[in-house]
Amino acid sequence: MRHIGEPVPKDRPRFNRKTGNVYTPKPTVDAEKAWRSSMREQWDRPHPIDQEGIVVSLAFHLGTHRRRSDIDNLIKLVLDAGNKIIWADDWLVTGFHRVARTRDNINPCTDLSVYIPKGWS
Repeated sequence: MRHIGEPVPKDRPRFNRKTGNVYTPKPTVDAEKAWRSSMREQWDRPHPIDQEGIVVSLAFHLGTHRRRSDIDNLIKLVLDAGNKIIWADDWLVTGFHRVARTRDNINPCTDLSVYIPKGWS
């Protein structure tokens, strides 16, 4: 499945000193919402995978976005977005076939492939 647009890393939660509340930064909230929408449109199975052993392949094609993006934060955003849509919970993802980060100034996007455990239907 392909998600069009600049790959966004998951930001750390922030603390508001005035209110004492912890919140998720808006770019992370917006990116996860967009990912969930893409996943619902492209995932063709009626239920999320509910057994361990899921393997994913991810390719992040970064555009001209100047912010440095740690690969682990890019991965975390996609895995969290897939909860209850592709997998019941991201702890069920036990491996990665391929993870790549490249530059594509023309068509920034993320490619996700999901390898389903044997015997799951």
